[in-house]
Amino acid sequence: MSAPVAPKSPKTSRQSTADKITYEEWLYMKKNNEDENQSMLDKLGEKIETLGRKKRRQSGETQRTIGELNREGNLLKADKPRISCVDNATRDPESFLLGDGEERTMVDPKSREEPKLKELTEILIKWINNLLVEQRILIKSLEEDLFDGQVLGKLLEKLSTRPIPQFPEVTGSFGGQLQKLSEVISEINSVLGVKPERAAQWLPEAVHDKDLVAILRLLAAMATHHGGVRLPDGAHVGLVVVRKTGGLLSHRIERVRITPVDPEGNRTTDSDAFDALFERGPQDKIKLVKSSLIAFVGQLLGKLNVTVRLLEEDFRDGVNLIFLMGLLDHYFVPFYNFRTTPASQEERLANVRLAFQLMKDSGLSNPKVRPEDIVNGDPKATIRLLHDVFTKYRDVVPVK
Repeated sequence: MSAPVAPKSPKTSRQSTADKITYEEWLYMKKNNEDENQSMLDKLGEKIETLGRKKRRQSGETQRTIGELNREGNLLKADKPRISCVDNATRDPESFLLGDGEERTMVDPKSREEPKLKELTEILIKWINNLLVEQRILIKSLEEDLFDGQVLGKLLEKLSTRPIPQFPEVTGSFGGQLQKLSEVISEINSVLGVKPERAAQWLPEAVHDKDLVAILRLLAAMATHHGGVRLPDGAHVGLVVVRKTGGLLSHRIERVRITPVDPEGNRTTDSDAFDALFERGPQDKIKLVKSSLIAFVGQLLGKLNVTVRLLEEDFRDGVNLIFLMGLLDHYFVPFYNFRTTPASQEERLANVRLAFQLMKDSGLSNPKVRPEDIVNGDPKATIRLLHDVFTKYRDVVPVK
C-alpha cells in the first residue's frame, strides 16, 4: 500500500527547494493575510469616521439633521445642540422626527425646580392622596400616575355629588386607555361646567401624553371647584418649544401660567410677618411661638382630657377648634351639630367651617386663612389662626 500523496503546491516561478511550502501552509497564510487586511480596513474606516466628525466639529458645523442626532443616540449631548435644555428623561429621540415647520413642546427641567411649581405639585399630590386614602390609592407622580384615567376616575367619584357613569376598565392598550380617559375628562368637564375653550387646556390626548401643563391645569380646576385645597398663586411651567425650519432645529422658551397671581389681593402685614417668620426666622423663635400656643390650648382642652402635641395635626379635623371656642366663651356645642370623629375630607372641612363661624360670632375678625388650609395641615395657617384666638383671649385666660 502506497503512502498518501500530499496536495500539490501552487506553481510559482523562480522558487527554490528551501522556499517550497505545502498547500495547507499556503491556505493558512492566505487566511491570515485576509484577516489582517480586513482589520486594517476596519481601523482605517473608524479613523476616517472619527477624523470626519472631528473636522466637522472644528469647522463649527452645528447644522445637524434629526437622523444624525438619532444615530448618535443622545439628542442632548451632541455638540451642544440648540435644544440642550430639553428634558431628555421624558422624551425619546424618536419624538424629534419633525417635518419642516413642525414643533414639539416639552418641560424645561429647570422649571421643575422653581419653588411655586414644586409647591403646587406637592400640594396636589397630597390632596389626591388624602382624598383617596380610603381606597388605598397612593400616587407619587402626577404625570406617571394619572395619564391612563384610572386615578382621575376615582378622584371624580370622590368629589362629585351626583351619580357618575360606570367607566370602562383600564387596559394596557393605547386605544383602551385613551377611550377611558376621554370619558372621564368629559364627565369632569360636565361637573366643572367649563366652556369648550377652557376644556381645551386639558384635552385627553395631552393628558395621556403625560403633558404636565394639561395635567396641572385640570387638577387645579378640580381642586378650585371642590374648594378643598388652597393653591399657591402665580405658579407657572417653563416650556421648551423646538421647531424645525429648513432642516435646522431652533428653540424658544415659553412660560405657561397654571394659577393666577394673587387673585384675591388680600395679603396683609400680619400674613407677611408669619410668612417671614417661617421662611427666614430663627428656629428658636418658631419653637417659642409653638410652645406658647400649645400651652394656651392645652390648658383649656386639658379640662376635656384632650392632649395637644402637634398643632397642625391636632386641629385639622376641626373638633378641637370647636371644643376650644366653647371653652373660651363658656358654651357647649351639641354633638349633632358636627362630626366628633370625621372620616372624610368633607366632614373635616365642615367641622372647621363651623369653628370659623363660632370665631366670627365671638367677635374675632375674619380669619386670614381658609378652612382648607387647616384641614390640609398647613403649619403656618394653623399657627396664624390659633395666634388670633390667643391674642383675643390671653388676658381672659392667662397661660400658667
